[in-house]
Amino acid sequence: MVLTSTHLSTYKNENRKGRTENIVLQNCITIKSVDEEIKMSYAFRLDTTDVRFFFRAEDQNIKEMWIGCIGKHMIKPGVLRSKSEEDALNGFN
Repeated sequence: MVLTSTHLSTYKNENRKGRTENIVLQNCITIKSVDEEIKMSYAFRLDTTDVRFFFRAEDQNIKEMWIGCIGKHMIKPGVLRSKSEEDALNGFN
């Protein structure tokens, strides 16, 4: 898998040949652990507006890293604002 600031791409092999998916992160709704749900260790799910993707990491740490990194890129621009930006929007100077 290759994660950029806008897409998550999956490939048939490690040489990045034969891309199988090109997921637009802006279209993603949720990402979560699903070990118990699907009875498989180190599993996580990424939901987009129209497709649900399942992934399996090598271990718990790598799974948490993927969930965190993908989740960070799913945050829409403008969702996170500094206190000064919030104050300005609310009319406080």
